[in-house]
Amino acid sequence: MLVGRSEAFDRITWVVSGARAGRGSALLLRGDPGCGKTALLAAAAAAADGLTLLRCTGTEDEKDLPFAALHALVRPLRHLVGELVPAQREALGVALGDAVGARPSSLQVGSATLSLLDLAAVTGPVLVLVDDLHWVDVESREAIGFAARRLEDDAVGVLLAARPEAVRLNGIDCYDIPLLDDEEAIALLAGHGVVRTVADRLCEPAGGNPLALVEIATSLDPAQRRGTEPLPEPLPSTSPAAVYGVLLAALPPRARTAAATAALAGGVAPPVLADALARVGAGYDDLVRVEETGLLRTSLVGVVWRHPLARAAATSGTSPAELRRIHLAVAESVAAAAGDPATVVWHRVRAGTGPDEGLATALDAVAEAAKARGAHLAAARAWEAGAQLGRDRSRRLALAALEAWAGDDAESATRLLEESLPTLEDADLRWSLAYLAGEVSHVSASPQAAYDWFQRAVGEARVAGRTDREVKALASSFNPALHLDDSERLSVLAEQILAVAAPDDPLQQARSHAVQGFVLLNAEQTDAGRAHLEVALALIGEHGLLEVDVDLLPMTVQAAMWSGHPQRLRPQIDAALAGLRAAGDTRQLLTTVRGLAWCDFSVAEWDSAAVRAEEGLDLARISGRSADVADALVQVATLEGARGHAADALAHAEEARRLATAMGSPWRTADALWCAVFATMSAGDLEALTAPAQALADVVREGRVAATQPEFLDAPLALALGGRRAEAQDLLDLLVARVGDDARPESRAGAVLARCAIGPDSLHLAGEAAALAEELDGVEYVFPRARVRLSGGSMMRRLGHRVEARVQLRGAETDFAALGAAPWLARVQEELRASGATLRSRAAPDDALTASETRVATAAANGMSNKEIAAALFLSGKTVEFHLGRVYRKLGVRSRSELVRLMLAPAPDPGTASER
Repeated sequence: MLVGRSEAFDRITWVVSGARAGRGSALLLRGDPGCGKTALLAAAAAAADGLTLLRCTGTEDEKDLPFAALHALVRPLRHLVGELVPAQREALGVALGDAVGARPSSLQVGSATLSLLDLAAVTGPVLVLVDDLHWVDVESREAIGFAARRLEDDAVGVLLAARPEAVRLNGIDCYDIPLLDDEEAIALLAGHGVVRTVADRLCEPAGGNPLALVEIATSLDPAQRRGTEPLPEPLPSTSPAAVYGVLLAALPPRARTAAATAALAGGVAPPVLADALARVGAGYDDLVRVEETGLLRTSLVGVVWRHPLARAAATSGTSPAELRRIHLAVAESVAAAAGDPATVVWHRVRAGTGPDEGLATALDAVAEAAKARGAHLAAARAWEAGAQLGRDRSRRLALAALEAWAGDDAESATRLLEESLPTLEDADLRWSLAYLAGEVSHVSASPQAAYDWFQRAVGEARVAGRTDREVKALASSFNPALHLDDSERLSVLAEQILAVAAPDDPLQQARSHAVQGFVLLNAEQTDAGRAHLEVALALIGEHGLLEVDVDLLPMTVQAAMWSGHPQRLRPQIDAALAGLRAAGDTRQLLTTVRGLAWCDFSVAEWDSAAVRAEEGLDLARISGRSADVADALVQVATLEGARGHAADALAHAEEARRLATAMGSPWRTADALWCAVFATMSAGDLEALTAPAQALADVVREGRVAATQPEFLDAPLALALGGRRAEAQDLLDLLVARVGDDARPESRAGAVLARCAIGPDSLHLAGEAAALAEELDGVEYVFPRARVRLSGGSMMRRLGHRVEARVQLRGAETDFAALGAAPWLARVQEELRASGATLRSRAAPDDALTASETRVATAAANGMSNKEIAAALFLSGKTVEFHLGRVYRKLGVRSRSELVRLMLAPAPDPGTASER
């Protein structure tokens, strides 16, 4: 057992034993250099008898080579690649340079890595060890992280090690390795022959760093460790790197050169290293001299360093001129062996001394190759490096910015475009960068910045005479403008896009009509707004515009949702969505899935909505963007609250609120607060309703959000339910004035609900609620209609009109039962009992399918194999098997054919819930 590392080893043992038991888990060990990360991974490997070990170590010189670490990690599994589904096999092959094909996304490569580990675990448990994760190339790190988050049902353990704060992996447990205390340090030194009196003097300068303690002890002679000879004055350096430097400095020059060459060459094959050594005037015999110091070990497969710090020390004392000479020698050796062209170029870059257009051009080729493999961040780094070396600096920086954004690195994309734009002359790139900046600002919750950038893109398009780009940028300006809650700005936007869109261009006209419809609907001009959306949707459908421009997809879903007919164009939308899944386009996929979930929610397809909402949250957590996660949490919390899972809904709403507050996003804060109000109201916990109701009312009253959202009319309703009727009336008056006379049906329903709660009870008000419920005809109004019927029916019952009350309450019961809105159904049935109705008991199923199980069951019923389901839903094969097993048990089926028949059977009539 390593001294002072019992807690760390317990965590590691949990991962290893879990893999043996078929339970997957992952752990990231974080700590300063020398704290024992490498030793802990070595201990894990020693305890992994019978497990398949997959190992790789990040190296500083290979961090710019896309998928270099992943290539090393999965090399022992190459025989399994042929068993992947074709799309994953192609994605992984292209990423690793084994095949030529369409550019894969990070999502596709991560999914393929997950499936490969899943296949490896079929024959026995697997342990993945990745050291120096901070030096692993970003592309490999993303693929490994993606897989590690999804292996809970597989016999795979994943242990990663990195310096603190060097990397972030969302969704993976972290353990920060502490420094040793004095007693632990003394125990460690005792194991190296250092007596207590000497150890007491060594503890303070070493600062509890295990490697520093070991190296300082090693530097002492036996008599000094026993205390029979005085310690040297001053004491040897407690920096491990400095100790290694001392050992290297004592070597002959040729041996030092050999060590530096081995360090810079990285993981090249021994023949290539031998050639590089010869080019710098050294040889393998010189490496043997280095080996005698214990700093490295040579083998038939390459050089193994005692510690990453030893490798770093091999170059730290080498002059810049000598380092350049060695890099050039390595480049020539790799090129002579027909090695990776990118490796050759990067070594040549590090051997350079100044501007070099030839090298910049070579980096262009590296960037293009990386882009073709889906390694966007590697492409961005190559173009940025080329910008520092070559003449066309602004263009290369612009290309780097576009690739950084394609790789989801918003921070780098922003920095690069800000460097590039001031001197960039290429009109196409200027428009692309301005539009990119708008997208980045929008997802980072900066609506003003997003609007300004999109307007700049509008200007760039006008200068270039590109009306198609102008219309696209104007259309993209709508959502940021909406969040700014500026009606005049929105009106101007609608006028601009109407004036610009070419009459004979269906794509431009679709965008124009969509924006005009959105603007009118936001102003509660319902009929006029929906007429424009109808034109937009008709153009998209008739001309197959989603096949022409997939960027139109999120707007199409939004138009369908706002049109009052959320199922419009669903076949075309589903086909475009399938294309996004195949391409692994996380951003577009996330936005589309989330929009479809709201569509399904609004048309009473709550099972489907829950499935899509969960997928949206999963994709949002993959993206790591706070704005996406907050939006997805709101959606999940809404469905949980409506279906009676109040605790989960409140937890998700609170997480969304924290994220929104940190981003300074008032509309997301309001959405999260509404979720808390809605979940608490659904649960009927009036005491707990006060705090979120007041917070939501405050945000809405301040006018910093688009206050005409129908959901926000729940704020005065909640205040009234809490007994604060005067405040509720004031807030309702304010919101109704903002809504105007042509309110959407959902807004009218919200206003009636609030008025019923504020009271007083009256037959006139109850009759108004009943009349509105009759108007709310259609599947898109099931939930608001049911709520209005419940409210009006309850009022009629309280006024003694029980027969009329039962008519409304029965209708509400039917609607709530169809939705699966358990808490609302329970409430309406209480009202029915109070009205004198006799209810037929009907037990609710205890084993309803979860959202995840429904996703898997639907895919299986559609004829997909387990491998295909895993690839499509970004799950491991074991997780698919686990879900299908639960689906079969819950539904009482034994085969896929039975599952298909059951899922195709018509749903039972929910209206049989009551007897009369």
